[in-house]
Amino acid sequence: MALHKTNVYIDISGWAPRRIPPELVSELRGRLAGQFLWGSDFPFLAPQRCLAEMDGLGLPDEVLGKVLYQNAARILRLP
Repeated sequence: MALHKTNVYIDISGWAPRRIPPELVSELRGRLAGQFLWGSDFPFLAPQRCLAEMDGLGLPDEVLGKVLYQNAARILRLP
C-alpha cells in the first residue's frame, strides 16, 4: 500500500531493529525511505538499544536521518 500511496507510512516502532525483516530493510534503503517512521517503544525497548541496533543495519546516514527525525518532522510540520 505504501508503494501505491505516498501518504501511507510504515511505523517500525515496537520492533527491535535487528528483527526487522530483510525485505523492509531493503525498502528502507530504497524507494520507501521517506515513508518510514520510528519510535523507541519505551519502556519496552530502550532507545539506546534500538539506536545501537539501527547502526547495525548498515543504513546510510541520510536514511537514518529520515527515519529517526526528518520524516516525522515533515508529517508533523516541525521545524
